[in-house]
Amino acid sequence: MKLGAYDYVTKPLDFEALIVVVDRALERQGLLEEVRVLCSAMDQRHGFEAIVGNSKSFLRVLDQAA
Repeated sequence: MKLGAYDYVTKPLDFEALIVVVDRALERQGLLEEVRVLCSAMDQRHGFEAIVGNSKSFLRVLDQAA
């Protein structure tokens, strides 16, 4: 689990429980992708990409704001 496993199944294999686990894993992946897409859209809409500047202090402020 520490290495990134979503869940585990035990023996003897319960196919109904396996289906539930797989469905939940697929739903979780879909939600994570949706969050990634929405965050990207928010960054594009309200991000700092259009701001021009290259001083260290200015870039540090932008980093903190982000």
